[in-house]
Amino acid sequence: MAQARSAMVVSYDRVSLEERPLRLLIVEQSAGESTALLDLLRAEFSSAQILVSRDLTGATYDGCDAVLADLSAINGDGISIVAKIHDTYPDAAIVALNGPADRVLAIKTIAAGAGDYLAKDSYDAPSMASRILYAVERLHAQSQGRTHERGRLDDNESPICAVDSDGELVAINTSWQTFSAANGGKSKACGIGANYLSVCDSATNEQSGTAAQVAVGLRAVLAGRIQRFELDYECSTPATKRWFSLRILPQLTGAVISHYEITATKLAHDALARESLYDSLTELPNRALLSDRLEQVLTERRWSDHLVGVVFLDVDNFEEVANRLGSVAAEALLVEVTKRLSLRVREGDTLARIADGKFAALWRQLRNTEEAHQISKRFAEAFNAPFTSLGTEVVLTASMGVSVDQWAQTAEELLVAAGAALQDAKRSGSGLIRVFTSGQSGGAVAERIRSEASLREAMVRNELVVHYQPVVNLANGTVVSVEALVRWEHPTEGLLGPDQFIPVAEASGLIVSLGEWVMRQACLQSMIWQTQGLSIDMAVNLSTRQVASGELIKTLTQVLSDTGMDPKRLVLEVTESAMMGDVEAAAVVFNEIGALGVSLTIDDFGTGYSSFVYLKRYPIRALKVDQSFVAGMGITLEDNAIVSSIVELANAVGGHCVAEGIETDEQFVALRSLGCCYGQGWLFGRAVPAEEVPGLVARCERDLNRRIPTMMPFGDKRDSLADKRDQAGDQRDSLADKRDQAGDQRDSLADKREASAAIEPVEDETVRSALERLDAARDRKRASLDRLNGTGERILAERDRDAAQLDRLNGTGERILAERDRDAAQLDP
Repeated sequence: MAQARSAMVVSYDRVSLEERPLRLLIVEQSAGESTALLDLLRAEFSSAQILVSRDLTGATYDGCDAVLADLSAINGDGISIVAKIHDTYPDAAIVALNGPADRVLAIKTIAAGAGDYLAKDSYDAPSMASRILYAVERLHAQSQGRTHERGRLDDNESPICAVDSDGELVAINTSWQTFSAANGGKSKACGIGANYLSVCDSATNEQSGTAAQVAVGLRAVLAGRIQRFELDYECSTPATKRWFSLRILPQLTGAVISHYEITATKLAHDALARESLYDSLTELPNRALLSDRLEQVLTERRWSDHLVGVVFLDVDNFEEVANRLGSVAAEALLVEVTKRLSLRVREGDTLARIADGKFAALWRQLRNTEEAHQISKRFAEAFNAPFTSLGTEVVLTASMGVSVDQWAQTAEELLVAAGAALQDAKRSGSGLIRVFTSGQSGGAVAERIRSEASLREAMVRNELVVHYQPVVNLANGTVVSVEALVRWEHPTEGLLGPDQFIPVAEASGLIVSLGEWVMRQACLQSMIWQTQGLSIDMAVNLSTRQVASGELIKTLTQVLSDTGMDPKRLVLEVTESAMMGDVEAAAVVFNEIGALGVSLTIDDFGTGYSSFVYLKRYPIRALKVDQSFVAGMGITLEDNAIVSSIVELANAVGGHCVAEGIETDEQFVALRSLGCCYGQGWLFGRAVPAEEVPGLVARCERDLNRRIPTMMPFGDKRDSLADKRDQAGDQRDSLADKRDQAGDQRDSLADKREASAAIEPVEDETVRSALERLDAARDRKRASLDRLNGTGERILAERDRDAAQLDRLNGTGERILAERDRDAAQLDP
């Protein structure tokens, strides 16, 4: 027999916890069945108080906790029987028993109020006991919830109410009453006993869309079709505007409805949204909102014959004017410009501020290009009279570029075309207007415009990605950093390298926002790798426009703050051209970068305006050897000499050298021998997506740790070649000695031949035969000596050529040393 379980009912109230024995009533007509059930339950519940009744006509069982009823024992259908038990014992849990399993009857029985249903042919003692206890505990939980719901709801300051399965209000808190009264609710309509669904339906009849949505959501929760319903809505009065978030969550016998005020959040969100779409100074739309409106207008234009136009207006020399006036007066001046331009905007058109002294306007309806030009002239008239800013009179002019949608296919193409027309106007002078003509819509100009528009759209559609290439310590083969390199995942052309779109970004000015995006992505990725145990530095490229934008330090500081990136882990790479514009301004920017703790590297060193001046003026930590020099190592003496000089120069200024484009073991070994500290290139790994970097780093280090010990140092190779050269020289000297010996032997044979010719003829055949054999041997010897002599002469010629080449090498080395001495002299103060 199973171990008897304690059947103690736990009653909860807000003051105390009380335990008492379970009180159970069995309703069973059959005496045999009732006895079996009684024995079974007493075996499971050791302390329970169990009574048996043949039907429901006898005396009631006060304080009954559960009724186990055989539905076949009472006259009537199952639903009416359950209802009768519920009326007789309203606080008792009902567990119904019936014959063979009937799913339909079970569902109807539970819907009528039964806590559970058991088929008489499928239960055992433990499962029946568990089902009874569960029904009792659930009923007590529901009863407790209704009894104390009001108290718990009052603990919450937000308006909250509870409804039953029919939508009737069973509990409300004080905040609910106040909220309802403040929003036109009547006490009876919003108090206990009122039907929330009926209230919503009535409001729907009064044209309340919010009430209709709430009714639909509540019915779905009560029916069990959804587990949560949320709706943000406005609930305002003539005096105030308030916003609430309504949430409906299911409960055991109904649902809880809460209204949380979100006015502050809503206002902050609206302010943020406005900030992202409007210029904070002039309150005009910005480029993002202008582009959105232009897209809408172009869509509408498909069903009309009118044209759509855009004008870009740039206040001439505004930067100089702003520097002269100061920031406060310059902002006041822009506000005055905005007022005059706004007076000349037609109804339905849009005036926007793009940046600093740049404005743009969208014309929704134009008859032709000439009308666009005439409207632009009205904008130009705004600059006829001088402006006054904080008491200072300022004379301004403005250049304008105009485009219409006769050829453009997208909003971006139309905007870019207006920008191209503006640049044409500024190249021709100041205060001029240029219209992008149909003649410009073909060829290179149109292609550039479409490329820029496509790139802008790619940035919006998140088609740009960042790949990372490892940088290796050449001494020990460890990966010390990665360089962030942007790629374009073009929807039709596949993965595009930077050379296919960065020039467009540079020319259009998109490189500034693109560069900031890459920097932010790289820093975020670095932080992700650190959480994964990969701690390496991150190198990010800076463009010339970023350096000159005046916003670089602000952007860099913000990115470091937002991402949590350690500045010492960040390396910014700049080209020499970025340093050769405004040297003084660049010095300020680069020194501020250094003050933040961020390192600077000169990229592609030696290919631009190499100067020792900025090496002294700027906080440079590394020089990157361009891959064109690395590719020539071992092939041309000039590339070897250039790389050697860059390495020595980097060491001289207290930095280090990084070689780009390493592809062969020979280049790797040669760079190590010259003292180059770091390198990157396909030999170590190509640029890969972020998720592949940890695996690439592990493979790269494992491969280099295996290969480096087998690589002959460059110095050893050089010594080996010298040894071979010396051996070749010794061989040449030996051959020369043999040639001299052969000459002596030839002279001796000639003397002997002359002596034998002076001897009188001897008739003896034996002697004559011997002399003939001697002559034949002498001829063979002479031929052998001639061949040896020719070989010796060739060897001497080769030695002479080698000597000449060595002389040229010595001359080159002397020139390199002389240049190094001159460079050192220039570095000396």
